[in-house]
Amino acid sequence: MVFAFALPAAAFAQDGEADPNPDPERPLEEPHDPFGLGVEKLAYSAGLKIVEIFDDNVFLSPVGEESDRITVAILKARLRYREEAGSVTLNYRGRERRFDEHDEFDGMEHFFDGSGTVSFTPFRVEAGADGRDLKEPFDVLQVTERFDSRFDREYVRAVADFNRFDVEVEGALARFTIDDDILDRGDYRRREAAVLASVDAWDQAAAFVELRLHRTEYDEPDFGDLSFLRFTVGARGALTAKTRGEIRIGFARAELEEGTVFPEDDFTGLTALAALTWEPGEKHELRADLRREPIESVITGLAIVDGVRLTYRFRFAERWRFQGMLSWDRERESDGSNDRRGLQARGGVQWAVGERFYADIGALFRSADSDDAALEYENLRISIGMGVEW
Repeated sequence: MVFAFALPAAAFAQDGEADPNPDPERPLEEPHDPFGLGVEKLAYSAGLKIVEIFDDNVFLSPVGEESDRITVAILKARLRYREEAGSVTLNYRGRERRFDEHDEFDGMEHFFDGSGTVSFTPFRVEAGADGRDLKEPFDVLQVTERFDSRFDREYVRAVADFNRFDVEVEGALARFTIDDDILDRGDYRRREAAVLASVDAWDQAAAFVELRLHRTEYDEPDFGDLSFLRFTVGARGALTAKTRGEIRIGFARAELEEGTVFPEDDFTGLTALAALTWEPGEKHELRADLRREPIESVITGLAIVDGVRLTYRFRFAERWRFQGMLSWDRERESDGSNDRRGLQARGGVQWAVGERFYADIGALFRSADSDDAALEYENLRISIGMGVEW
């Protein structure tokens, strides 16, 4: 809700956490030592931002909307250390929120990711982790109430680079928990395995195939454990000098364990992920993303998600830039019931003040329709913020 964190390109969560004005982040490919620590081959940056937000519906309620003003402090830290044989990268963001009226929602949220790589030609091994500790709804198409939730994922990845042909193998373990007597039946542990092979099929483009397996085990017996298999083919690269893209089309099979309190149909069908970026000039960038795939759901254990997102960035002056986004998402259970649809529109302007300081103003509107009236709402948020980046 603070407009502080840019969603990854493939993410379509209706969570309101994405920033219509991504905070400036200095590239860390080269050494950067703003505080004079004197460590060679080290690059790091730190940032602090204060934001004032007006929210006209803090409970995301279909009736009896209540507004509030929220003060948010954001702390950011990034680090990269590189040697010839490998590198280490760490990123952290902490967010403290203070509500003017509803102080029961006050608290700190944490976002972390880190990885380390070791290279020995033609192989590269990478291990990493990422985590989110939220006090906001993690997906308002599934639940609009505020609960503490935590997600973490650890992975190990090995890549073999044979010039024009690459092979990648990955294993991962993920966990999700939510603090609620009813919804915590959706707490799970997920094991993942994947194999991807790619080949440079033509200039500036590659084709690939991927096999991915998931096994989700729920803590409570209300949900049946979920097994997920997906086979994908795709391509990515530059289409023209101004256009690049990626497309993945696959066949997926998701099976739920039988004999549970929430029986659902299994899923068998096509999945798709696609992205297209067009840069008509140095100041403009337009991106379109599409998504269709099964996901874990705290409602029944398995849901099918469809989504489309359009993002536009425009740097209309040396120190001024605009970013806007329009997205539509749909989640429904595997048998077609409990249909939930969400629309988001956001935009904002950022002004860089000198080399380190910046200010921005942004707005977010989102709405949801659902077979469950309790999940329907409209919400408007307006923010103004100032920050510094070392």
